[in-house]
Amino acid sequence: MMKITMMAAALATSSVATAQESADDELNRYYTAAVERLKSNEKVETLAQLRGSQRAWLRFRDAECEAVAMSWRPGSIAATMQGECFDRLTRARTRTIWASWLTYFDSTPPILPRPEGE
Repeated sequence: MMKITMMAAALATSSVATAQESADDELNRYYTAAVERLKSNEKVETLAQLRGSQRAWLRFRDAECEAVAMSWRPGSIAATMQGECFDRLTRARTRTIWASWLTYFDSTPPILPRPEGE
C-alpha cells in the first residue's frame, strides 16, 4: 500500500511540475511582449517600474507558495500544494500583464491573445 501511495505522490508532483513549467513559459512570453512594447515606445521609466514590479511579484509568489508548502509539511502533499500555488499565482500574473500591458483602450487588437484560464 505504501508503494502505491508514494507512486501516486510522485505522479502528482510530476504533473504539477509540468503545469508550472507551462505557466512559467506563458508568463515569460507575455512579460517579454510587454517589455518589447515599452522598449519600442521608449518608455524607459515605465519599463523600469514593470521590471521592479515583476521582481517584487516573483519574491511574493515564492514566499507565498513556500508558506503554503510549509503548512502541509511533513506530508507528501506539500510539494503538490506548493506547485498548485505557483501555477495559480503565475497564471493570474500572466492575466494581469496581458490586461495592463498588452491591450488597448480602443478597438486595436491586443498584442497577444487573452491568456487561457479566464
